[in-house]
Amino acid sequence: MHKQQLTFNKIKKIGVISTYNKATKELNIVQWGEDSPKYDLRVWFNEVASKGITLTKEEMKTLKELINSIDIEEWKVVAINLLSTAKLYASPKKGLRIS
Repeated sequence: MHKQQLTFNKIKKIGVISTYNKATKELNIVQWGEDSPKYDLRVWFNEVASKGITLTKEEMKTLKELINSIDIEEWKVVAINLLSTAKLYASPKKGLRIS
């Protein structure tokens, strides 16, 4: 069975989240095949799509609300407190261990 190439059209590049070597993790609005355009979060390598997710407008609104509800500073304090009270052990065979 011959696998058909899925076509896409990047309608709008919203932004690059990160870059590693020549790959970029991007948020775009993409039209896949004949489907309606959707928000698209995935890794691209030389305009070749890797695994990612697509979100409808409603799903993106919900994701935005969820992200806005996260208190990043609170999590930073929790992580600092955890690390300051934890005992750190390093071993060449077992790596870094926290207890």
